[in-house]
Amino acid sequence: MVTRAESGNLYEMMERLGIRQCEGLLSRVGLRLGIAVRRCEACPSKKDCREWLDHAPAVANFAPRFCKNAEMLLELQCERLRTPG
Repeated sequence: MVTRAESGNLYEMMERLGIRQCEGLLSRVGLRLGIAVRRCEACPSKKDCREWLDHAPAVANFAPRFCKNAEMLLELQCERLRTPG
């Protein structure tokens, strides 16, 4: 499992979007999560991301447009909605 320190802002972004680690969902998407972490680490928009996280509502519907992981995060949100419990 990737730690928060290694993930850039990814886990904080996921929390804002209602995607929680404890749901068991992330264990099924390990490879996609690893790719997302690497994208986040290499992202040129870290400053914009931090600003978005600092000023966005506690619960957001969508990742910001500049996010390289926006599509994957939307897929996880949809998968979370389909997953019982």
